[in-house]
Amino acid sequence: MSRIWQIGIVVRDAERTAANLTEMFSLKNEALINRVGRAFSSKYDCGTVYRGDDKSMASCITCCLEFDNVEIELIQPYGEAPSEWKRFLDEKGEGIHHLGVKIEDTEEFKKIFESRGCEEIQTGNWGEGEYHYFDARKELGFVVEGLKFYG
Repeated sequence: MSRIWQIGIVVRDAERTAANLTEMFSLKNEALINRVGRAFSSKYDCGTVYRGDDKSMASCITCCLEFDNVEIELIQPYGEAPSEWKRFLDEKGEGIHHLGVKIEDTEEFKKIFESRGCEEIQTGNWGEGEYHYFDARKELGFVVEGLKFYG
């Protein structure tokens, strides 16, 4: 868990920002675009739990861009349902939201952050894996995301 795998950035328009990043940094790979959450029909049950609400309609559009050393995930809140992404955009505007690390053991990851008083504020899945956001703003100044990939 010592390698930062992803930097999550909340934006108003993920596809426009991805196009700008691709051009400005001369990226060779196209952005991987996902639509995540119950607002979108999917072959996966892409459910989100936001602050304990397991029926949350929190949804987003993401664009992931691969750099040599890190993935940049652009996150555009979708709709008006409360979510961590919408909270961030409403309170701070566009900007860096989280640092993400790949995890193997979800329960161990939760124990580490909960033992430091970091609340799990949002969790969900996108079919290929699951994510867990922990509010580490008091300790670190930002949110930490644990990403567990299936298979």
